[in-house]
Formats: sequence, C-alpha cells, structure tokens
Amino acid sequence: MDPFRSNDASAEEWRQYAGPLDANKDYWHHSRVLANNKPETTHSFMWRHLTLDHIVTNFAVGDSVVLGMTPDTSRLDGGLGMDHHAVLAKLQIAPTLAQKQ
Repeated sequence: MDPFRSNDASAEEWRQYAGPLDANKDYWHHSRVLANNKPETTHSFMWRHLTLDHIVTNFAVGDSVVLGMTPDTSRLDGGLGMDHHAVLAKLQIAPTLAQKQ
C-alpha cells in the first residue's frame, strides 16, 4: 500500500489516521518529503516506484532516510537483489509528550 500515490480504500483509511506531524492526525509518518510533496520511494521493481515501507509513531519527532535513495546514502544490500530499500530514522521523543511522563 502506498498511501501517497494510491486512492484505494486502504490508502484512504491511512490518510484518515496518519499524516505529517503538522496535520493534526492520531499518528504521523516520518518520511522525508520531496519537492513533489511525496516521500521518497522505498520500493523499486521494473517501472514501479512506490513508498511501501513506513515509520509511523504517535510519540516521536524526526525524519527518516531511504538508504540508496536519499542523497549521500548507500543501499544496505549493496544494490544486489532487494526490491525494497532500507529505511533509517533518527527519532526523539516529542518534548510535549516527554513532559507528560
């Protein structure tokens, strides 16, 4: 499911509950958004380039990178055989949530 490039029922439900941090949703995704307002693709197979792998929380802030797609990163598998790219995130507990602890 690619909720950023699809309009099926599962993508619509994703968008109902998840979005960027400033979207006031129950959950937020940590995908690095490109100039076209879509996150980097995590899956490449033939002509298909989709964002199928996600990092979603309701407690953290920070962005993720897609290894081998984000500039200055390398694929984790060296580019051999995998159709999904690894997603790496550096997240921190959101300050407003940390204060509630």
